[in-house]
Amino acid sequence: MQEADSEAELSYGRWSIAIVGRVVDDRGRAAADFVGRQSDEAITAAYDAEEFQLEIGGQRLNADDVQEYLEPHKQRSVVLEATTLGFVEIFLICRAMRKLGGQFVTLLYVEPRRYANPRRSHLLERRDFELSEEVPGYKAIPGATLMMTDRRPVRAVFFLGYEGERLALALEGYQMIRPGD
Repeated sequence: MQEADSEAELSYGRWSIAIVGRVVDDRGRAAADFVGRQSDEAITAAYDAEEFQLEIGGQRLNADDVQEYLEPHKQRSVVLEATTLGFVEIFLICRAMRKLGGQFVTLLYVEPRRYANPRRSHLLERRDFELSEEVPGYKAIPGATLMMTDRRPVRAVFFLGYEGERLALALEGYQMIRPGD
């Protein structure tokens, strides 16, 4: 892991392929441009939660077919530009690369200079940075879902980042979840 104020202060090599998401702001544009300059090839990936498909490199794939698509890249150095990619894209690509035995995956993320941190009075809310305009409901990711209606005990992992509202939404949506489970 590295931290720097400019790309000149970072230590990195070239990548064979960069996978970037949709650019929505200057920070994302700077990150996508950087990995594009440092890679032999750059492709875009975006997940469609309604269709359970990943559009990658101009092709629409079922989420289960990502591994087959990435097969030719398994021995190449791959950088995932995590500033622009969403969690699902990163998850699907990393899972596929792991199954392929890919060992050359780098993640790059450019933090904002400052996080918007509204003044909060409660101790537990002081790290809630309101990174998203709204917190959408949960959508299943093929190959990474649990049947919460099973009677057997299960454990769930929630990726919250700095938005505690996501956990509150999960607990409201799945009433059978008990703290400590």
